[in-house]
Amino acid sequence: MNPIQKNTKITELKPDMADGFDSSSSKGSVGRYPDIDGLRGIAIIGVLCAHLLSGLSENHSIPVVGFLLQSVSFGWAGVDLFFVLSGFLISSILMDMKGESSRWKTFYLRRTYRIFPLYYLALAVIAVAALIGIFPSDKWDKLAPAYPYFLTYTNNFLIVINEGNYFPGLSHFWTLAIEEQFYLLWPAVIFLLPIRTVLYICFASIIVCFSFRVALANGFLESSAWPHALHVLMPLRSDSLCTGCLVAIMIRDTDCDLISAKFKKAFLAMGAMAGIGLIAILSVFWGSVGLPNYLLFSFNTIAFGALIYYVRACRVPDWIMRPLCLAPLRFIGFYSYGIYVWHAIINNLMGRRQSSREWLDNAVLSQLLFIAIVLFLTAIATFLSWRLVEKPFLKLRPKD
Repeated sequence: MNPIQKNTKITELKPDMADGFDSSSSKGSVGRYPDIDGLRGIAIIGVLCAHLLSGLSENHSIPVVGFLLQSVSFGWAGVDLFFVLSGFLISSILMDMKGESSRWKTFYLRRTYRIFPLYYLALAVIAVAALIGIFPSDKWDKLAPAYPYFLTYTNNFLIVINEGNYFPGLSHFWTLAIEEQFYLLWPAVIFLLPIRTVLYICFASIIVCFSFRVALANGFLESSAWPHALHVLMPLRSDSLCTGCLVAIMIRDTDCDLISAKFKKAFLAMGAMAGIGLIAILSVFWGSVGLPNYLLFSFNTIAFGALIYYVRACRVPDWIMRPLCLAPLRFIGFYSYGIYVWHAIINNLMGRRQSSREWLDNAVLSQLLFIAIVLFLTAIATFLSWRLVEKPFLKLRPKD
């Protein structure tokens, strides 16, 4: 047996686990993997740190603490981990469904029942909040004309058109637009094309996306819209999703008919080097050099892809697997979709002002108190929406 393979096979995955933000099956159900939920937990914690803690570094006088707080701003990379997880899980499910007669209907219905209820509930909450005066009128005036784009999961295109207007309260929804566009197109790729062709598409996506980022960094793309396009458009972020698919294919290809064992080992090595490079950039250059985030997307993609492959396909030491499978981390990962949707909405509805809001005499303590309240309300909203909206809709999905 190949020494890098382990007994667990990806073909055991169920459609309940079908995307990076989504963790929709009942706890303890067959087909759940604690390490996948652990990775989701890490991803959403990173996003929360980036969105809620990044401003604290500006108000801290201790250099070491300030550096640590500034470092957590790199938690935005959690979105890249979500993307790779999405590509990995969705591609695995689609390949398992490839020979089924009702595969198209089953896949799209399951995605609809899983994703749409919470998404449209969140849009409704913002609209109602504006009508009753909770949402600031100046922000609603900017957001209301954009609602058709949000309703159709095309708000990421509007960000590019407006050259960077991410819209208050729903600024994080561009990631959900990318995933939904991927779900719309990727089943046709998996269902209609040979897996070898799918593999070529994955490699092409990785190369093309990297090339565009390098071109922008070197001044070859002059339009001011390009940095936003590289950040929020699905075709230009597809390398993360396709890397996830590549990992799924590598794990299923146990006989190395499509991908050689040497490439699989090289992929792990490249992932390790990318991870080391990210740590070096964060430790040495971050903050001192104006390094664009988009240059790090490719590093994140390879590092997270290798991490998922290592966890899912290799013999992982207990000292790594046990922390990854800790119950609190898995619990957070299980509810990651709801946490992701609600945290920024609640943060915005509370009218956070980092520079002027001081509930206590100390600015840092005031912000920490504010963050604690946001997290508490996010937990309540996530639990209620799961119990009252998401879970009932999940019962309507087609059975396996």
